[in-house]
Amino acid sequence: MTKELSEIIHGRVNVQIGKNGLSNGVIEQIKHQFKKSKYLKIRFLDLHSYETTDTAAKQLAQLVDATVVDTRGKTCVLKRKFKPSDPEKSVMGER
Repeated sequence: MTKELSEIIHGRVNVQIGKNGLSNGVIEQIKHQFKKSKYLKIRFLDLHSYETTDTAAKQLAQLVDATVVDTRGKTCVLKRKFKPSDPEKSVMGER
Protein backbone atom coordinates (compact mmCIF):
# COMPACT_ATOMS: atom_id res chain seq x y z
CA MET A 1 0.00 0.00 0.00
CA THR A 2 1.39 3.38 -0.98
CA LYS A 3 1.69 6.22 1.51
CA GLU A 4 -0.82 8.29 -0.47
CA LEU A 5 -3.41 5.49 -0.42
CA SER A 6 -2.85 4.85 3.29
CA GLU A 7 -3.44 8.54 4.04
CA ILE A 8 -6.70 8.49 2.07
CA ILE A 9 -7.99 5.31 3.75
CA HIS A 10 -7.25 6.60 7.24
CA GLY A 11 -8.05 10.24 6.50
CA ARG A 12 -11.14 12.35 6.06
CA VAL A 13 -13.89 11.77 3.52
CA ASN A 14 -13.52 13.83 0.31
CA VAL A 15 -17.14 13.53 -0.91
CA GLN A 16 -20.41 12.55 0.79
CA ILE A 17 -23.28 11.23 -1.28
CA GLY A 18 -26.67 11.88 0.29
CA LYS A 19 -30.28 10.95 -0.35
CA ASN A 20 -30.23 12.34 -3.92
CA GLY A 21 -27.73 9.64 -4.84
CA LEU A 22 -25.49 9.85 -7.88
CA SER A 23 -26.80 13.10 -9.31
CA ASN A 24 -25.03 14.96 -12.11
CA GLY A 25 -23.77 17.49 -9.57
CA VAL A 26 -22.15 14.81 -7.42
CA ILE A 27 -20.54 13.16 -10.44
CA GLU A 28 -19.12 16.49 -11.64
CA GLN A 29 -17.81 17.24 -8.13
CA ILE A 30 -16.04 13.87 -8.02
CA LYS A 31 -14.52 14.39 -11.47
CA HIS A 32 -13.31 17.82 -10.33
CA GLN A 33 -11.79 16.31 -7.15
CA PHE A 34 -9.98 13.70 -9.28
CA LYS A 35 -8.14 16.53 -11.03
CA LYS A 36 -6.46 17.25 -7.67
CA SER A 37 -6.01 13.75 -6.28
CA LYS A 38 -5.33 10.23 -7.54
CA TYR A 39 -7.53 8.69 -4.79
CA LEU A 40 -10.85 9.80 -3.28
CA LYS A 41 -12.63 8.63 -0.17
CA ILE A 42 -16.40 8.70 -0.59
CA ARG A 43 -19.14 8.07 1.97
CA PHE A 44 -22.68 7.02 1.08
CA LEU A 45 -25.06 8.49 3.65
CA ASP A 46 -28.13 6.75 2.24
CA LEU A 47 -27.83 3.27 0.68
CA HIS A 48 -31.56 2.63 0.16
CA SER A 49 -31.12 2.84 -3.62
CA TYR A 50 -28.38 0.20 -3.60
CA GLU A 51 -28.05 -3.30 -2.18
CA THR A 52 -24.57 -2.77 -0.75
CA THR A 53 -21.73 -0.28 -0.64
CA ASP A 54 -19.89 -2.48 -3.15
CA THR A 55 -22.75 -2.11 -5.64
CA ALA A 56 -22.90 1.66 -5.18
CA ALA A 57 -19.10 1.99 -5.43
CA LYS A 58 -18.93 -0.06 -8.64
CA GLN A 59 -21.69 2.01 -10.25
CA LEU A 60 -20.00 5.25 -9.21
CA ALA A 61 -16.61 4.03 -10.48
CA GLN A 62 -18.10 3.36 -13.92
CA LEU A 63 -19.64 6.84 -14.04
CA VAL A 64 -16.42 8.67 -13.15
CA ASP A 65 -13.90 6.39 -14.94
CA ALA A 66 -12.30 5.05 -11.76
CA THR A 67 -11.46 1.78 -10.02
CA VAL A 68 -12.77 0.67 -6.62
CA VAL A 69 -9.78 0.20 -4.31
CA ASP A 70 -11.52 -0.48 -0.98
CA THR A 71 -14.95 -0.53 0.65
CA ARG A 72 -15.62 -0.45 4.40
CA GLY A 73 -19.05 0.09 5.86
CA LYS A 74 -20.68 2.93 3.92
CA THR A 75 -17.34 4.25 2.66
CA CYS A 76 -15.32 3.47 -0.45
CA VAL A 77 -12.00 4.56 -1.92
CA LEU A 78 -11.75 5.13 -5.67
CA LYS A 79 -8.64 5.51 -7.83
CA ARG A 80 -8.83 7.51 -11.03
CA LYS A 81 -7.98 5.69 -14.26
CA PHE A 82 -7.16 8.83 -16.22
CA LYS A 83 -4.49 11.47 -15.85
CA PRO A 84 -5.91 14.96 -15.55
CA SER A 85 -5.16 17.10 -18.58
CA ASP A 86 -3.54 20.46 -18.22
CA PRO A 87 -5.97 23.12 -19.49
CA GLU A 88 -3.02 25.38 -20.34
CA LYS A 89 -1.64 22.89 -22.86
CA SER A 90 -3.21 22.66 -26.28
CA VAL A 91 -4.36 19.37 -27.75
CA MET A 92 -1.90 17.81 -30.19
CA GLY A 93 -2.55 19.05 -33.68
CA GLU A 94 -4.30 22.21 -32.54
CA ARG A 95 -2.52 25.54 -32.65
